[in-house]
Amino acid sequence: DDGSCVYANDSNVVFGCLDPQALNYNPFATVDDGSCVYDVGDSSGFSCQAAFQYSEIDTAESMIVLLNTSVWEGDDVSYLWDFGDGTTSTEAFPEHIYEEDGVYNVCLTLTTLNPTCESIYCDSVGFLGGDKTPGFTLIILPPIIDGINDKDVLAGDIQIYPNPVRENLNVVFSLNSNTDIRMNVYDLTGRLVLTQQTSGISGVNKEVLDLSKLKSGMFILKLSTGNSDMISKRFNIIDQ
Repeated sequence: DDGSCVYANDSNVVFGCLDPQALNYNPFATVDDGSCVYDVGDSSGFSCQAAFQYSEIDTAESMIVLLNTSVWEGDDVSYLWDFGDGTTSTEAFPEHIYEEDGVYNVCLTLTTLNPTCESIYCDSVGFLGGDKTPGFTLIILPPIIDGINDKDVLAGDIQIYPNPVRENLNVVFSLNSNTDIRMNVYDLTGRLVLTQQTSGISGVNKEVLDLSKLKSGMFILKLSTGNSDMISKRFNIIDQ
C-alpha cells in the first residue's frame, strides 16, 4: 500500500471533472471521476447535451454558484432541475435554498423539440461548515463567455442600479475602445424578453433600460460587444 487510497467520505476529497476544456469543469475538484462532458459541436447526430459547472463557492455567504453550460440545436428547449432534496425547478437559471449543509446529487434534464432530444447530467453539490447558520444557497447563472478578439474591449465589471428595480435600470460600464454594445434581457426560462443596442465610446458609458413593459420577477442582463457575450448580471423587477 503506497498510501494513495481515496475515500468518498474524506472531507479533503472533491470528485469532479478536472479538464478546463470540459463543459462541467470543476475547479474545486481534487480527484477526476471521469465525468467530463464536452461540446461535441457539429459531430454527426448531435442535438443536445445537458451540463453545468462550478463557478464559485462563497463560504462567508454560504453560497454556491453554478453555470448552466448546456448546449443544444434548435429553439425549443426546456429544463428540469432536481436539487436532490426533494425539490425541482423548470427554470433555466434557478436559485435554490438548502435548509441543511450536506452533499446533494443535483441533476439537470435538458429536453428539446425539432429535433427531439433528451440529455441528463448529474453531479454532487456540497457545502459543509459555512460561516452562518446551517444551509446554503445554490445560484445557477448563464455561462460568461469572453470573445477572443473582444475580451479586452470591456474594462472591468459593469454596475447596475437600482436593484431591485421598478421601471428604469441604469447600466454603467467602461470600454477601452469605441464599439457596438448589445444589452439582452432574459427571463429565468432563458427567453429573450428585451434587447437594446447602442454605440459605446472609449471610457465610461451609461445606458438606461426601460423595463416598464416587463412583469415582476428575476431576470438576467447580458451585455456583449459585437458577437461575444461578455458579462451577465442578475436583477429583480418589483411591482410598479
